[in-house]
Amino acid sequence: MEILNAEVTGEALDAIDSLNEYDFDPLVQDESQFGKAYACRVFPTGFDWNIIEGCDMHDFGQAVLRKKHGVVTEYGALSGRGDKLYTVLTPKQEQELEDEAESEDEDMGMGGMT
Repeated sequence: MEILNAEVTGEALDAIDSLNEYDFDPLVQDESQFGKAYACRVFPTGFDWNIIEGCDMHDFGQAVLRKKHGVVTEYGALSGRGDKLYTVLTPKQEQELEDEAESEDEDMGMGGMT
């Protein structure tokens, strides 16, 4: 309900009905921790961790979550609907997400949702 900003009963019921379409990690407490968990799960075995030693994992985690339409709540990390938290982002997937967002914006601009 938090990611959808559900404020009325109908929105809350829709969120409950679609719980299986979200990925959730209750162990993540902030974007930095998500960035580290994401890197550990997605980067290949043998990755040279020295490369990212000085990187800001908060910004990294925040950027990954933004691409996945996810958030960190007080309960843990939550993916966007229909996405997974710990899957590799590819340029093709990012383009599909951008196209989808543009399509939703166009639909809203034509007098509401279709």
